[in-house]
Amino acid sequence: MDRFRSIFLCLFVTQTLGNFIKFRSGYEYLYHFNSDSVIKELDKFQTNAKISFTAIQDGHEFQEILLKIYAFSFKPGEHKSTRNNNDDLDFSNWFSFDITPHGEILRVYHPVYENIDVLTAKKGFVSLLAAKLHYGKENEQSSTEWSYKTEEFGNEGHHNATYSVVRTPTGIEFKKTRQSTPIPNAKGSHMKTLHFDHDLGTIHRVLVEEDFSSPQISPDFDPYHNMRKYKAVNDFNSMDYPTMSATNHGELKFLTRQTVKEIEFRPSEKVVNASLHATTYNKTAHSDKTIKELKEIIKDSVDCIRDEPEQGSRKVLTCFHELVEATGSLPNEELDNIAKGYFIVLKPVSKKNKESIEIMIDAFAVLSNDHVQGLLTNMIIRNPKPQENFIMRLVSHVSGYDSSPDESIINGMVDLCFHKDKFPEYLYTGDLYNRVLLALGSVVHKLAKCGQIERATDIIDKVHSMIGLHGKIFFFYKSINNFPKRNLLYMF
Repeated sequence: MDRFRSIFLCLFVTQTLGNFIKFRSGYEYLYHFNSDSVIKELDKFQTNAKISFTAIQDGHEFQEILLKIYAFSFKPGEHKSTRNNNDDLDFSNWFSFDITPHGEILRVYHPVYENIDVLTAKKGFVSLLAAKLHYGKENEQSSTEWSYKTEEFGNEGHHNATYSVVRTPTGIEFKKTRQSTPIPNAKGSHMKTLHFDHDLGTIHRVLVEEDFSSPQISPDFDPYHNMRKYKAVNDFNSMDYPTMSATNHGELKFLTRQTVKEIEFRPSEKVVNASLHATTYNKTAHSDKTIKELKEIIKDSVDCIRDEPEQGSRKVLTCFHELVEATGSLPNEELDNIAKGYFIVLKPVSKKNKESIEIMIDAFAVLSNDHVQGLLTNMIIRNPKPQENFIMRLVSHVSGYDSSPDESIINGMVDLCFHKDKFPEYLYTGDLYNRVLLALGSVVHKLAKCGQIERATDIIDKVHSMIGLHGKIFFFYKSINNFPKRNLLYMF
């Protein structure tokens, strides 16, 4: 069976994939980026940057690449001032990412408290390489032109795309067209052309052309929602809503390649791994509140939820929304303090305390960013005195995530299932083990869907060695029965 799986994987990879993005170890690849953006009736904006990519780790399925930014400017194009409006931004902090040879960005690594503007810019540069570059069908490695469709997860989130590919005298040109916009009901187009150079062995040039028009009104928008039922002086249905439109033309171009005197390694502390998706929790709801006021809102919201009747009430939803908004508005260092207060200091010795802890697990799980997931792992799964019901509550949230959880949670779940010696025996007297094992099925599905086949297979092999082939088939059939047949064939 293992031999069949290896043969199948080898054939599948040989027929479809290629090493289109591969940076040679020991070299730093320097690129220049420039873009011209126009926001209608506002201004023109110019972005210029000098960046570099350096391979610092070579894996079987991906490389870890260090991104450096040597120069960066963003300024209105109509103004003649040479002043750089971004002098206050520090781009010197660590940023690296894992990328497959065909362009899938698996994860990024950055400091816990990185400036959001800096982080957004760095993710934007990395996203220029994000793609799914491969040959089409099995006979198209010798073709001069081919096309294919993909499902991808980029910095703009989930989207579908089509590729048209043509061979050139120096390499291969991949033209990607995104099939949707990140904002529902909006109009726009996004086209990215990546030029692979045979001699360079990686991407030589990337061109981006896009335009966007915001939606004037959502089809299901009700202007009279929550209003008294009478005719308004102004008829909202006949009003024209302003439209924001923008265009952007950008280019990333290879400059030179130079040897690296010393390979740098990712710091082991205060660096988190995250997704490429450029998303942050909305912190504007309570942006005018002090830390003290936010903590009061959190405490009052927890009390509100806990004191409502067990059958529930509308007030619970309001209080929970306030709780999530306030918690999400805290800086990470204060989130650490809140987590420690509820998950470590507060002991589950009474019903009141247990309910308070459970409420905060729910709130933290909803925030769902990598920093918060790391806190949940360290303080719930790896708590000095872990509690079965708290872990099962966390795992239930993990199963509902749209994408794979932070690596810390995955490692915690794997340890719970396959390294029982790391946890007290009392955790395994109930249903915890089966719950976590089943939840790993959904995690495997999400890992494979975003391209982390090796990580997904590693978990499958652990299950295989533990419960045997027939048990494994039943386990994954129950957990991910909608998994693509091609991947199931690969797994088994």
